[in-house]
Amino acid sequence: MRIISTNRTARPYLTGTVECWPDEGVSAELDSMRRAASLFSQYVAYMLKLTGQEEERVPIPTDADLLSYTIASSMQVAASVRQELLETPGSGARLQREIEMLQNELPLLRSLTENPEPPRVGFGQFSAN
Repeated sequence: MRIISTNRTARPYLTGTVECWPDEGVSAELDSMRRAASLFSQYVAYMLKLTGQEEERVPIPTDADLLSYTIASSMQVAASVRQELLETPGSGARLQREIEMLQNELPLLRSLTENPEPPRVGFGQFSAN
């Protein structure tokens, strides 16, 4: 959506005129979509395991646009990074960026799920006191 104009004096809430803005760019190739879906499935599985919800099942979209937006909105990243992903024109470019991010995140999540105990620091366990 693109905001054409706003009416700030309208009551009881802001009103305006918007224009639908179609997604631009190259659509995703089948290989990119399959790779992203596979990596995202692993990401979801690790996140569910870390939160104690391993028995939950999350459906993975099969449409490239929906998959790219689902990944962008679901990743645990800073809001600015999420917004940058959501604003990336074209599902192909969005999925490529998400594949890179997921490939960086998965080793850390794998490590966290394999070693759930926090590392011991110094002479004893870490304490905030």
